[in-house]
Amino acid sequence: MFQKLCAAMHGKNRSKKAFTLAELLIVIAIIGILVAIAVPVFSAQLGKARDAVAQANKRTVKAMAATDYLTDKTEGAATYYYAVDNTTGDVTKETDATAVSGSTIYTVKIDSTGKVTVS
Repeated sequence: MFQKLCAAMHGKNRSKKAFTLAELLIVIAIIGILVAIAVPVFSAQLGKARDAVAQANKRTVKAMAATDYLTDKTEGAATYYYAVDNTTGDVTKETDATAVSGSTIYTVKIDSTGKVTVS
């Protein structure tokens, strides 16, 4: 009887079905290290994605301006203004360079030689 009581007090009869505190702390530390590595990488990729979207928007408005220039049969220099909605990505032609709420305004200039510049 005394031996059973001592064994129960020292945990020799218990079955190990749970994680110890040390094991849980090690797992939490590993997860923390992985998050510390992943966050800067994710932020850098997010910045690259924003740059890619800006470049794509410039190419889009450049193509739209060239299309408008050829469709309108304009001769000589021309200036076009386009607003790109920052949430949906929709592109609309504007009459001037006044800021549209929630949009980025692009100015496209086509000179008399056909050179197209986007700003």
